[in-house]
Amino acid sequence: MQTLSCGLSRCDIYKESHEHVESGFRKTRLGAASISSLIPDVLREIFEHGCSIPATFIPDTRMTVAPALVYSQVCRSWRSLALTQSTLWSLMIWGSCWWYGGDTRNWTDPHERFAALWDLYLLRSRQALLDVSLFLFEYDAPELRKHLLDSIFKEQHRFQRLYLICDGIELPEGKAYLLTSAAPELSILKITCKIYNETLEPAPLNKTITVDLSGFTSLRELQVDGHVLLRGQVPANVLDSLRTLTYWNVTA
Repeated sequence: MQTLSCGLSRCDIYKESHEHVESGFRKTRLGAASISSLIPDVLREIFEHGCSIPATFIPDTRMTVAPALVYSQVCRSWRSLALTQSTLWSLMIWGSCWWYGGDTRNWTDPHERFAALWDLYLLRSRQALLDVSLFLFEYDAPELRKHLLDSIFKEQHRFQRLYLICDGIELPEGKAYLLTSAAPELSILKITCKIYNETLEPAPLNKTITVDLSGFTSLRELQVDGHVLLRGQVPANVLDSLRTLTYWNVTA
């Protein structure tokens, strides 16, 4: 049999190569089997690190980033642990502050599928404090805008951080949105409710978001502008500790 200069026959090389491949397969199988056997404390750290990236739903680009949902679909033990950790589902972003050219008004699929994912996250976050960013514009379906606003204002008692950008002209008709002192843990509040649309039409005064500041005992950053009405008074001790305070309002 022909031998190579290194002193190994072709047969020896084939045998070593075959053993190397088999060893790789064994390691792969071992790694796959160990996924479901990681101890819960290690898994929690993995999940918490991965879910520090917000769940993001952007219909106009059909983009979805949902770390907790992905973890819950790996295997039974991962799903069980992910569902018990409500905080993994409490960091959420809808849309983008930049328009990518999409228009969801005539899209049935994003309306139903993305809204269902949003609702799923709210449901699985249970009573965890919420960190929510919501960007709504006139190209979003009216039913979708109303559904999203209704869903977060219903859970306002759990707000820790709220960042809301919307077109005031596009707020739902006959619907008053009031953010009250029912959110004692709210520390960061940023709302921009744009007054004018592309034709510079002012939004009706009945299309506003009202914020009652009197009971926000944990507030550290307040930034509101546009069609946002403030009522009540920030507690003196909270006012002294505010890091950011911005308010700009124009009425038609």
